[in-house]
Amino acid sequence: MGIRRSDGGWGIDFGKDFLSAVVDTRSALLALSTAGTADTTTASNALGYLLESQNTDGGWGAARGQPSELFYTALVSSALQQFPQTVSLATAMSKAKSYLTSQQQADGSFGDLFETALAYTALVPIVTDATVLGNAINHLTSAQFQNGS
Repeated sequence: MGIRRSDGGWGIDFGKDFLSAVVDTRSALLALSTAGTADTTTASNALGYLLESQNTDGGWGAARGQPSELFYTALVSSALQQFPQTVSLATAMSKAKSYLTSQQQADGSFGDLFETALAYTALVPIVTDATVLGNAINHLTSAQFQNGS
């Protein structure tokens, strides 16, 4: 069971000793927003938690203070794109874009196929560099087997 924390985030509540987590907060915020039940205060607090959890390198880790990982950064970046762009959100998105693009490898991937697809999805709306996106697509399509998988 998840619970909203006083820091604006959400975390698993197995013994009331779990802290807010980036992925839990992102998921709860998107679910409430999609359902149309995210009031302004709840959404602002959750967005505040996510913004405060962004690392100086532009990425996000599993929780505030954790090292940045492509997986969490792509998930949070995609989620933040769903909200009206304030100066704070635009700044966070710019930093996230820089972090994500810096993670692209020479073969066009962003790690494994799942992470490459996740990074591509997060970057499409915010990257204008066709090379970054094209290299990711080339990597994904070259990994596809003849049976389509």
